[in-house]
Amino acid sequence: MIHILDDQEINPKPWGDVALNDVENRRERRLFLDVDLVRRFQQELTDYFTEIETVCSGRRIDYLRTTTQIPFDEFVLKTLRQVSSVT
Repeated sequence: MIHILDDQEINPKPWGDVALNDVENRRERRLFLDVDLVRRFQQELTDYFTEIETVCSGRRIDYLRTTTQIPFDEFVLKTLRQVSSVT
């Protein structure tokens, strides 16, 4: 399993009033993005990653996470090199 995230998704900035659009159900949610909400979001995200890592590990599923800052082909090559050096 691979998660590719944008840095702005991982570290959102407190912007004040924002509107989030759900592309699947076309709903909009408005909220006030302040320091406290960003901190709570980051804790939830950390908990989410931990849960995914635990489930994948328990089922012997490889779990990889990267950001859009790293080009996908570089990420794949780096990962393959790491895996081949372990085996």
